[in-house]
Amino acid sequence: MARIVLFPGDPHRAKWIAETFLNDAELYTQTRGMLGFTGNGNGHCVSVQGSGMGQSSMAIYANERFDS
Repeated sequence: MARIVLFPGDPHRAKWIAETFLNDAELYTQTRGMLGFTGNGNGHCVSVQGSGMGQSSMAIYANERFDS
């Protein structure tokens, strides 16, 4: 699990960020259509996780992400 996590709301934006800015990005989840990737960016391991709309939705995905 990456220590740096970006939470764009749109899962397709998460995919775009991973494909555009991360090297060796791998899909680690697509639960409920929310895409999550981990790769290397600027020498750091970075995860990008779609979070849906609003803080409530983001809290759910953040909790699931950090519990895994």
